[in-house]
Amino acid sequence: ESTRYEKPLPSDIFIQEGKQLAADMRQALDQMGLKNVGLQFEDTMTRFVDGKLDEVTGSYFNNLIKVSLSSTNVKRTVNHEAIHAMKDLGMFSPKEWATLENMAKSKWMKQYDIAKDYAQESKEVQLEEAIAHAFADYKKQSPAVKSIANRVREFLAKLRNMLMGRGFRS
Repeated sequence: ESTRYEKPLPSDIFIQEGKQLAADMRQALDQMGLKNVGLQFEDTMTRFVDGKLDEVTGSYFNNLIKVSLSSTNVKRTVNHEAIHAMKDLGMFSPKEWATLENMAKSKWMKQYDIAKDYAQESKEVQLEEAIAHAFADYKKQSPAVKSIANRVREFLAKLRNMLMGRGFRS
């Protein structure tokens, strides 16, 4: 009899639900124009900051979004990380990003307690995190913020159609 810990195998239902979740999140990223951004799920994720290991729910780096299955809201995490990808890929005009930064300064920094949670980060990173937190709560945002996100999605759909030979209409 073995005394070592053995990780239980996932049930068929869990596997099927996981596959559906992955397909749904992939479709959501594709609809945001992030077809070339990878998506990877992890059991848990951690980061080392100020000599302390903290659990995190997601990350974006090098065209790859990683999401922890221990997240209480995987869709929210994917939306949060999608903003980092969209910024990295230049999907916002300077004017659009400035509008989002102004909202972050006037509302979201405080609303999401960014200065406390990201104290070790630069102001620029803190503003981006505030925007990412707000985008994760997209349905709660003002019409102006939704408009920017929608225009990015519409432009990418038009560009995709043009590249597929369907024509470009504005």
